[in-house]
Amino acid sequence: MRLFEDDLKDSEISTDEISAREILINCPELISYIESNERDSIIVTRGGERYLVHRMLHELEEELSNDMFLRCGWCFIVNIKSIIEFWATKNARLLLSCGQILPISSFDVFTINRILSKTQIVNELSQ
Repeated sequence: MRLFEDDLKDSEISTDEISAREILINCPELISYIESNERDSIIVTRGGERYLVHRMLHELEEELSNDMFLRCGWCFIVNIKSIIEFWATKNARLLLSCGQILPISSFDVFTINRILSKTQIVNELSQ
C-alpha cells in the first residue's frame, strides 16, 4: 500500500471532463474521494481512476450529498462509505477502500469520529 504523496507521482490523471461529470452526476457512489489541485479538483474512483475537473473543491462539495460525502479540511472530500479505517492519533489518517491513506487535520478528528459513529449505528440498525 502506498502513502498519499507517493501515489500522486505514479498515477495518470484523465482530462476527460465528460466522464468526470458523468461520475459526479450519475454515479457519485463510484467516487472514493476528491482532492484539491490548486484551482482544479481530482476525482478518484473506487477503482483508482483519476479525473481532472476544472472546478474548485467547494463547488463540487455543493453538488454532492452531505449524507454520502464528508469534507476533510481544505484538501479532500471523502465518500463516507469508502472509509475502511480511521486513525485518530496525533497524525490522524483515513484508510480508504481504494487503498489510499489520507492525512486528516486535528481540527477534523472530532467531526469524522461523530459522523462515523452515526454511520456505524445506522448500519447496525439496518442489518
